[in-house]
Amino acid sequence: IGSSVGGEADGPPYAGKTPVNTMFGDVGNTGFATAAAMAAACTLAACSSEPPEAGTVPARIFQVETRAALVEDISVTLRAVGNVEASQHADIRPQVSGVIAKLGFEEGSRVEAGDLLVRLDDRKADAQLALAQASVDSAAAKLGMAEQRMRRHESLIAEELVSRQRFEEVEAEFLAARAALGEAGAALTLARRELDDYYLRAPFGGMVGARLADPGNYVRAGEILVTLVKTDPVEVSFGVPDRHAEQLRTGITVDVSAAGGAPVDGTIYFIDPKIDNATRMLRLKARVANDSGTLKPGQFAEVTILLEARSSQVVVPEEAVVTFEGKSWVFVVTGDTAERRLVRLGTRMPSRVEVLAGLAAGEQVVVGGQHRLHDGDRVETAPTPSGA
Repeated sequence: IGSSVGGEADGPPYAGKTPVNTMFGDVGNTGFATAAAMAAACTLAACSSEPPEAGTVPARIFQVETRAALVEDISVTLRAVGNVEASQHADIRPQVSGVIAKLGFEEGSRVEAGDLLVRLDDRKADAQLALAQASVDSAAAKLGMAEQRMRRHESLIAEELVSRQRFEEVEAEFLAARAALGEAGAALTLARRELDDYYLRAPFGGMVGARLADPGNYVRAGEILVTLVKTDPVEVSFGVPDRHAEQLRTGITVDVSAAGGAPVDGTIYFIDPKIDNATRMLRLKARVANDSGTLKPGQFAEVTILLEARSSQVVVPEEAVVTFEGKSWVFVVTGDTAERRLVRLGTRMPSRVEVLAGLAAGEQVVVGGQHRLHDGDRVETAPTPSGA
């Protein structure tokens, strides 16, 4: 309350009194007392602890959506991305230089082990083989004559009709002829092997790729002519974090899918004995049947490994879980009251999460409107939207 005091002794009719400016206007001392009493009465009325009159706002009731906690069998899986590789791979290269005389395959076709893939011009090698064969025949004839001569001299030396020196000479001729036949035989074997080098055959059954040279082209030894891969089965190489090393072993079944295709079963057959220091990943390989040919070497593949299976576990919709101060909570509705419940979560799955402790199957949990609730709030269950 502001006030102003007049200084004139013989001023207006308020002389000798202290005029006061209030929200009630300019009044004297009597008016000020009346105003003060009115203000006090207002204050007492405001501070009264009497219950509100009829028609005031009642306690709030929150509308929420609820779902029942369900029971499911839980599979704990580990996912990884790997590369599809051929179980066998070979680059077909000639060991000798020459001109391609014939190709025995169609690009992208399947061949069996031993099928002819490429034949080089082998006329020179064939002539060398014929020469080696003739040498063998000649050596064999000479050996036959030397053997007969030695047999006759054996009977003559027994009757002492020839000298010991002559017999030894004949025996030496026989041994030389036998050695010559052995040498000619080795040359024949070498000629045959050299002739085989002009015939390139499939070392195993599989699929051939694109041809890299055509008939009539001169190719050098070591030049790749075609690639052969075995695609049934295939191998999938992948890595997992090292913290899962103790849970993995050979023989575990995995699911492999590539390019959006249906998953196929495979089996882990290789676990690297060491962990990559740079990535902290453990390298594994799985062998997968691929009789349909859907998995192609070089593809990326998603690998799913079943680590653990738990039956009859409580699960709730993921939206029912509220995280606060690093802990997980759900609101459970009993009657018309919401109770905030601390829970321990397990495996997360698409749209739902496993509850290991703190909740029983069948209890109603809030899935809509829980972020404005407090423990003990009164609630009213709203109908769940269709299709939810």
